[in-house]
Amino acid sequence: MSVTILPIRDQEIYEEVRNKAYDNGHEVLQPTHMVVKDGEIIGAFSIQVSCASWWMNEGKAKNRDSLQAFQGMEAIMADRGIASYIMPCEKKSTYWELMQRMGYKIFKGEWGIFHKQLT
Repeated sequence: MSVTILPIRDQEIYEEVRNKAYDNGHEVLQPTHMVVKDGEIIGAFSIQVSCASWWMNEGKAKNRDSLQAFQGMEAIMADRGIASYIMPCEKKSTYWELMQRMGYKIFKGEWGIFHKQLT
């Protein structure tokens, strides 16, 4: 039997999909669609993940500057209705050690960030 792809339309299904992935040893970032086979959710994907990217000049920006910029970024996201987001951070970044203290959760596993340009 083939798979069916269905949009995730409510919070209950959203949480079910995330829990199924987590229970299977994986995480799915802000899933928008689930993959169903024989009435069972067997996968999911997202076609739109809220992601922030961050850069601050280490020689010119002070901690207070970064905090103000961070708060401004989150205010803009909230204004756009974004309730959660991901943020890539390099291990060598001065922010790496702060991420979890600032409320970020690190995902299971080792991740890479890949890019594909569609024509």
